[in-house]
Amino acid sequence: MISSHHETGYAIHINEVLNTLRKDGYDVEVYIEGDKSYVSTVKNPIKSNKGMIERLRPYFPMILKNSIREIISFYKIKKQKKQIEEKIQLVKPDVIYERQAYANSNVAKLCNKYKIPLILESNCPLVEEARTFNRTGIFHLLNQKDEKYTLETATSVLSVSTALKNYYIEIYGINSEKIIVIPNAVNDSWFKDYKPTETHNKEKESLTVGFIGSFIKWHGIDNLVDVGMELLTNTDVNIEILLVGDGEERVNLENKVKSLNLEDSFKFTGVVNHKEIPNYIEKMDICVMPSSNWYGSPLKIFEYGALGKPIIAPKTDPVIEVMEDRVDGYLVGNKHELKSAIIEIISDYEQAKVIGNKFREKITKNYTWDKVGKKIGELITQIVEKGPI
Repeated sequence: MISSHHETGYAIHINEVLNTLRKDGYDVEVYIEGDKSYVSTVKNPIKSNKGMIERLRPYFPMILKNSIREIISFYKIKKQKKQIEEKIQLVKPDVIYERQAYANSNVAKLCNKYKIPLILESNCPLVEEARTFNRTGIFHLLNQKDEKYTLETATSVLSVSTALKNYYIEIYGINSEKIIVIPNAVNDSWFKDYKPTETHNKEKESLTVGFIGSFIKWHGIDNLVDVGMELLTNTDVNIEILLVGDGEERVNLENKVKSLNLEDSFKFTGVVNHKEIPNYIEKMDICVMPSSNWYGSPLKIFEYGALGKPIIAPKTDPVIEVMEDRVDGYLVGNKHELKSAIIEIISDYEQAKVIGNKFREKITKNYTWDKVGKKIGELITQIVEKGPI
């Protein structure tokens, strides 16, 4: 059974794991917060309070607004616990696989109660992330305690990076042996129609530098836009910038581009269907992930790599864990290095092609969702064979 805190950005990972486990013969029952197929059977379905929070927003300081939001969340979590318990009693799962949820230890507590092994998938330090982005209220310490309990209760913790694993060991004292590092991956189907990246057409009017993802601050898209504008206005480099996605930073970036009358050189697509992503990557000559956080495994570098594109990626520990600078990618730590990497690739695209294809080979061998699913399946089998906890 998969229990998941439902957020749009998580859908790819969740669906890929689900599909792979089912394909490998595992009987998977799903519980997702807000899933109408299940919530509709409960007498008092949970209603959203987002509207009330938005109405109160102008009148309260941030900590008070966050605290009110957390109180409402605690109420929802209490209601959800009954739903999850009903599902457990109905399904009687051998193992529960949960995508870690913020300030929500329902599944961990129920696994403890019913002696069911828990595999916890962790993609970020949720409480620390909330603090960093000023989304916490007066219950920060309580939420930390809740997160620690969930991590301690889990039979195994699947972390997307060694950096995140080390954080849990250092901050919460979690046993290192039960934390397994499994970075993100890409669907095998992306390789089927793959053709090796060719040297870009010398007759092409411009070279396309692209980004795909959410327009949020830690992705550093402003750096890519700034570098693009600088190259277009101060050098003879002829490039187009293709930015695929949406988010809080998009309007500001579009306005910045308009201020220099560079709209013809920048294309903002807005949200696109994930099935269309390979088509957009194929339009790019250079794929960029300008920045990331210290703990995350950027999904997009694997998707870029599946099509053998030259990749510029952030010099963070999780990326360094899967990509080697100037061997199978170009790692950058700031705006100056980003600009230098773009110029380097343009000046020697033959070498960039070799580097891009090396990362594709690495992904094929190590970083596909099929391989991730098999690792999780093997872990489930091992846990079940050990018997009740």
